[in-house]
Amino acid sequence: MGNYLNQLRLKIREGEYDEPLERLFNVTLISAVLGFFTAYCIMFQLGCFEYYSDVLKPATGIVWPVFPN
Repeated sequence: MGNYLNQLRLKIREGEYDEPLERLFNVTLISAVLGFFTAYCIMFQLGCFEYYSDVLKPATGIVWPVFPN
C-alpha cells in the first residue's frame, strides 16, 4: 500500500492522469455536497435558524424579505 501511494504521489507530481483518483474525487465531492445540503435541510426543519432572543433579531426598520419571521 505504501508503494502504491508513493507511485501515486509521483504520478500526480508529474502531471499524469489517474482515472481511479479522478473517480474518487468526483464521488467524494458529490457526497460532501449532498451531506452538507442534507444537514442544512435537517437543521432548517428543526428550527436551528430561528431567532430565540431579542438580541439576535435583526435591527428594526430593515426589510428582510428572505427571512419573513
